[in-house]
Amino acid sequence: PLRVIGVHTDIDQFVQAQMAIQERGAQLQAILDNSSSLISMKDRVGNILLINNQFNVLDGPPSEDFIGKNVYDIFPKEVADELWKNDLAAMKSNAPIKVEEVVKHKNGEWHTYLTTKFPVRIGDDEPFGTCAISTDITDRKQIETALLASEEKFRSIYLSANVAMIISIDEEGSIISWNPGAEKAFGYAENEILNQPLTLLMPERYREAHEAGLKRVCETGDYRIVGKTVELEGLHRDGHEFPLELSLGAWHSKGKIYFSAVIHDISDRKKAEEQLQTALADAERANQAKSEFLATMSHEFRTPLNAILGFSEMLRSQYFGPLGADNYEVYANDIHTSGEHMMELSNDML
Repeated sequence: PLRVIGVHTDIDQFVQAQMAIQERGAQLQAILDNSSSLISMKDRVGNILLINNQFNVLDGPPSEDFIGKNVYDIFPKEVADELWKNDLAAMKSNAPIKVEEVVKHKNGEWHTYLTTKFPVRIGDDEPFGTCAISTDITDRKQIETALLASEEKFRSIYLSANVAMIISIDEEGSIISWNPGAEKAFGYAENEILNQPLTLLMPERYREAHEAGLKRVCETGDYRIVGKTVELEGLHRDGHEFPLELSLGAWHSKGKIYFSAVIHDISDRKKAEEQLQTALADAERANQAKSEFLATMSHEFRTPLNAILGFSEMLRSQYFGPLGADNYEVYANDIHTSGEHMMELSNDML
């Protein structure tokens, strides 16, 4: 009886151990199935030994039908080739590797996964295999692609724009970006100006105010000209000053403040404005001269005309007595009529 009891005890312990193993296995499977990543294990020839139910999103059979099949039984050849190549790389490296893999979902869309693969020991007979943990990074890749396209577009505009783009860091005010427009405006090549102080590009009279303003912004965040357009004088490499228009923006990165300045050389515009002012002054002087001329002409016309009209009126009205002949009266009328006509023309012209 003692021996039987002992055997019974051994069997009971064995059953309990098996149940514990099964329970731990169920717990492990539950953990795997609740993961948002695709998790799988394959042997050294690509046969699938374990997966979680996230594989149901892939274009293929239900996840439970993956077990025991080879990657070439589940995926198209071009996909299986890529997966198997990465498995071999992981087994050969004997260390975790990270790769990007593209697979098709049931909805027909192709998704990109960032996969960590590492070798695992499966058993004495199958010492080599791989475990893979894959995270869907499709949205991130789309954002990266859009960002790269945006950066490429910006860079194309930045490099071709005929404006100066200068970015200085907050603490030092050093130039960290320089485009061809800036080189054209200021005369410095990019390798000559990068990491140089921004004050190098401004006349001496502006530098103290610039440094004080930069310090104030860094300490208080008081942006006085950010978002505004101002006119200043720039200092060319050869020492001459030129007018410029500056629009300043501020941005933050990793706890630091950076400034972006879009600068236009407005020398041509200023020259045109000066020419316009000169033309307006010339026009004003011409107008004054015209007024003076007209006033003089009016005086010169009116003086003799008034005499003509006055004396002809005296003749035709025979103010001092009768005229010697009738023709004189006719002539006096003609003189007076012509004088009135000339006066009317002069008034109309003036």
